Order: sequence, then C-alpha cells, then structure tokens
Amino acid sequence: FINFRKTEEEIIESCIHELIHYYWFKKWNSLFENVSELDEHLVWKFSEIAIDAFFKVSELNKYRVKEKPAYEYFYDIEIENENMIEHFRKLFSQNRIHEFMKKGMEYLVKYQKLIPD
Repeated sequence: FINFRKTEEEIIESCIHELIHYYWFKKWNSLFENVSELDEHLVWKFSEIAIDAFFKVSELNKYRVKEKPAYEYFYDIEIENENMIEHFRKLFSQNRIHEFMKKGMEYLVKYQKLIPD
C-alpha cells in the first residue's frame, strides 16, 4: 500500500524500495536456495538494512527523498566503533551483490544480538 498523501517523488522512492526487495530476494534465493538454517527474521532484517546501501551507493540515489531510506533505528547502531550502516555501505561498494550478501550475512549472524528488532 502507498499512502495517497505522499508526493510523486515519495511514491517513486517507495516503489523503488519495494523493487529492491524483489531484486534482493531473487538474488538471495539463487545464492542461498538450499540454506534452511538461516534465521528468516535476520534475512528479512538484512534486506531492510541493505536498502540504504542500494539507495546511497548506486545510481538509485537520485530517486532518494528521505535522508535515511532504511529503518531509522539502524542508523544509530555502533558495532566495534563503526556505524553499522556505514559498514554496509562500504561492503556494498566494494563487492558484487553475491559477495555483499555472503559477507553481510556473516556480519549479521556474528552481531545479531546487538541489532534490535
């Protein structure tokens, strides 16, 4: 659902956000198709964290309306003296999508207790 009170730019941003999820899970399922031991909630959380990197570290940035396209609370998480969102931006910019997914998931599994629901 999209709120009809949003501006045209906000609607476009919301649509891109959801299209990123579609792309994300298509790629995710091709990479992790036989992995059932991963926590589904953590996988979903990763897809929401990754939204920021997709918007900030790609050409999709020109469609970004909100300063913080992911959930607000992700931006305040510090892990080992590094902002978590900044960590994922670097990881995204330095890796192809499959490597980003693998390394990002390893990071989230390692620090999942530090990331609130």
